[in-house]
Amino acid sequence: VSGRYQFFPLPLPFYNVRHLKKRGIQSFVETHLYCQRRIEHYWEEKYGVAHMAYAPLGQNHANGMFKEPIIQEIASKYNKTVAQVLLRRTIQDKTAVIPKTVHSERISENFNVFDFELTADEMELLSTLDKKESMIGNSENPELVEFSLIW
Repeated sequence: VSGRYQFFPLPLPFYNVRHLKKRGIQSFVETHLYCQRRIEHYWEEKYGVAHMAYAPLGQNHANGMFKEPIIQEIASKYNKTVAQVLLRRTIQDKTAVIPKTVHSERISENFNVFDFELTADEMELLSTLDKKESMIGNSENPELVEFSLIW
């Protein structure tokens, strides 16, 4: 493992701990409402690895989360969009978020997530929506892992 950003195709315990303790190492992995990565967070915190969300809004593979009634209710409560609530949840979960968009209005919207905070009860409620499975790819698939390492 080297470099500032690193995709971890295997669970963190499979990597040499000496390499993980280097400053600036990040795990860049699919993370959103339906794939919250609790196990990965445990290992990352244990070894000082920052978590960076890949596809924090599901990249069109998890559109159902935009229709979740609780998300819509929270968005209404804070006068925010559903996407802003989803991004805020991920940020409050100690995850770096850089959502991809080319639309200027969405870029502005994505930055406007620091003027509110979800309550502990809201965070707990949102944690129950975790499906604990990747929607975009399967990092346990050897061909996908190989592709991610040489791409």
